[in-house]
Amino acid sequence: MDAYGQRDSGEPTVADTQANLIETTDDATLLPGRPDLPTTGTGSPAEPRLRVPHPEEADDARGGRLGGVLLKRVLAEQLHRQNVIRFKKREHTFSEGNILATVQALDDIVDDGLLRTHEKVYALLCLGRSMQQPIDGDTKSFQLD
Repeated sequence: MDAYGQRDSGEPTVADTQANLIETTDDATLLPGRPDLPTTGTGSPAEPRLRVPHPEEADDARGGRLGGVLLKRVLAEQLHRQNVIRFKKREHTFSEGNILATVQALDDIVDDGLLRTHEKVYALLCLGRSMQQPIDGDTKSFQLD
């Protein structure tokens, strides 16, 4: 029996699961991550980790807006790192303006009811958006996601 008089099912509780997932170090909290994202710590591909920033770092990444949800600086860095244009057997990067426009588009989604707002956010996150990018004097549209 647990503290509430319920039968103990033997299954791990939420607290047990969180204790297994979260490691605390002197400089940050590390969570298990995806292999396609940058790693911290040893950097070993066998143990990919995501670093959860301290509250001060998170406030700075939000641009000082405590009510802001997006870590704009982190998102811009990730978009820049993950999006490469392959054109005519060469690799090019998106301009800083296109990266910032994409971050701003995600930040500027107007609340249009829960379902519609979530659909807009989902579409932007999963499908990305087409951005015009000049390459070698020629302007083409490329997918930034």
